[in-house]
Amino acid sequence: MKMISKELFEKSIESIRVLALDKKGKNNFNAIKVSIEILEIFFPKDENGFSEIEFYTIFSNFGKLNIDSEYESPGDLYDRLIK
Repeated sequence: MKMISKELFEKSIESIRVLALDKKGKNNFNAIKVSIEILEIFFPKDENGFSEIEFYTIFSNFGKLNIDSEYESPGDLYDRLIK
């Protein structure tokens, strides 16, 4: 299987972010979930069920855990995962 390009990965993460921020989109949860599952095809969960994509988008607020943490851009995440 061909690997997702960095550009498409970044666009996908940005689309998930837009869906997550859309206050009017009450039905966006399913679209976000499916989008994450698609990205996990290329970057699957580890043996413990941990998903870097899910963590980045849901738990780390798209690359910024807290005010003191360093920002990880979608491109930085891609570079880290591709190694």
